[in-house]
Amino acid sequence: MLEQFYKALIGIDQSEVILPLFWIIYYDPLLCEINKLQLGYTVTQSIVKNVQFRDLDKENVMISSQVYMDDVSWITDTSYKLESILQIADEFNKLNNIQINPDKFALMTNDTNALKDKSIKLNFGSHVQEIQLICPTKSVRILGA
Repeated sequence: MLEQFYKALIGIDQSEVILPLFWIIYYDPLLCEINKLQLGYTVTQSIVKNVQFRDLDKENVMISSQVYMDDVSWITDTSYKLESILQIADEFNKLNNIQINPDKFALMTNDTNALKDKSIKLNFGSHVQEIQLICPTKSVRILGA
């Protein structure tokens, strides 16, 4: 009789207190795989080791994502790498029964040729997804869009 009023779904409500821990557990394998494949964006910084001799040391850090709960921003420097990330993420989401909303996708780029169009088509899993392009001089709301 109770099922008439409440349909039980597999998963956890977004208001549950334990949800942040579950997202860490669920998403960690995906994030580790993307990092292992080095599909992110590499930031290089020159650091002065010895001022007297002007010795420089280069420090490289690869950044592949910005994640908070179920909001993921993929960071990379080529469309090929982005499509690779999207392919892996799509497989991961299907495997874990995670639903995403590709209509919320947006792509910030500094490619002036690409910015002439309002959108770009990228392979996402088994289909092609049209993604809105955002100019790098515009502000972007990352969470809760």
